Amino acid sequence: MPETPQPLRSDTHEAQAERVADFLEVQPAAYFSAAELATACDLGCASKVLSAMVRELGYGLRKDWRRLQCAFGTRTRRVRVYALAHRPRCIQTDLFDPA
Repeated sequence: MPETPQPLRSDTHEAQAERVADFLEVQPAAYFSAAELATACDLGCASKVLSAMVRELGYGLRKDWRRLQCAFGTRTRRVRVYALAHRPRCIQTDLFDPA
């Protein structure tokens, strides 16, 4: 019986957030849905990564709504879309010697 391959490393939210930020930074004027980001950046759960980016990691995301066609083009639905506003701010604590 063949063994199932194990992942080489665990993919943290920090690494996933960095991939999302890099992807969004390439196209600064474009907004992407969570499903589009999950496909483009190989995310496990896009909503968890986007939430962690804002709440825990200090990224700034702009949010908007986009209308998408569904039901073979007979109806539309609103989808939340995201764009990168800023990356986390770095704190330079040891910039000057206090002595």
